[in-house]
Amino acid sequence: MQSTIATPSRSRSDALGLQLIIAYKTAKGAGELALAVALAILAARGLAETLQDFAISMRLHVTREWSVKLAEILLVESTPKHLEVAAVALGLDGVLTFAEGWGLHLRKPWAPWLVVLASGLLLPFEVASLRRGIKPGRAILFVINLAIVAYMARRVLEDRRHASS
Repeated sequence: MQSTIATPSRSRSDALGLQLIIAYKTAKGAGELALAVALAILAARGLAETLQDFAISMRLHVTREWSVKLAEILLVESTPKHLEVAAVALGLDGVLTFAEGWGLHLRKPWAPWLVVLASGLLLPFEVASLRRGIKPGRAILFVINLAIVAYMARRVLEDRRHASS
């Protein structure tokens, strides 16, 4: 069964939307995988202590609020165990996100479903995070993910409607 993701009747803006999602998912997945590898290397080489030393120095010498908060986060989260857990979590999410983008790129029939499920299941957690405090970055990512889920769900439903008629 061939997917109807790229039919000639689809508009240019629709094709552009799909291309933007493919680019976003592919870049995000690749970035997460690269960061996962970097964190795993830091943990394996015992560089967590070096990162903590940097955080202490940064906290003592910076004055901007965001810099102080970053230093505090680094200090708390840069233990070897935290780096290992973060590396695994980023690696798994990176593989899934990259698979979403790659599947859409190859026009696999399962890819839109994977995007809707994988991204849609996380939306309630993002809402809960926003309820604890709205931060611009979180809000932007929520809107992007919500738009992707809505866009891909609409495509899936349209494809099902066309297939059954």
